[in-house]
Amino acid sequence: MNEVKLSEVQAAVERRNVDHVNGEYRLANGKDVTEENVNAMLYGPYATHRLEEHNKWYARAEALADDAPIADVRAATWGDSRAVTKQGLLRVLDAITADRKQYEADVLLALRYVQQEQEQDITKFNQRQHNIMESGWDNDEAARIEAQYPELNEDDFGNAALNVEDCVWRDNMDGQTVMELYAGSCEGISMEKERS
Repeated sequence: MNEVKLSEVQAAVERRNVDHVNGEYRLANGKDVTEENVNAMLYGPYATHRLEEHNKWYARAEALADDAPIADVRAATWGDSRAVTKQGLLRVLDAITADRKQYEADVLLALRYVQQEQEQDITKFNQRQHNIMESGWDNDEAARIEAQYPELNEDDFGNAALNVEDCVWRDNMDGQTVMELYAGSCEGISMEKERS
């Protein structure tokens, strides 16, 4: 599958088929762009009902005589005042179909983009984890360090590890080993907890 470019998703946002709010992509109903939400939006009961209605209108429009009076043309659907002839009504319905196809394409494109971004984040995370392990992380040493700080909890140790990860990622270790950074980070968090 081809990589989705940011410019493609921005075009979908400009068409107002997808929203971009506070750095997050959202569907027209305000929900996050996830596979579950997209499926519900595009293929759920409401979408199916709208498609069935549209197909009924199209069948009624095609069944009209070419010279059908305006009242019959408008009665074939929802009374759209843009349609005054059978051909005019078919053009309106074709435009609605085209808009619907563009909407579906934009929503599916946004979903692919969000999934692509998530995959890239996972890849970056795995690379960072690999970098830490390659930089000398030792689980036994980490356990010994953690035993020295009974006041710290799992979240605190997780934050200390994230601090180390950040230093490794930025190549900002100042000559310290990974485990020295971890011990220093645990000490810093412990001192901060004592103050508060």
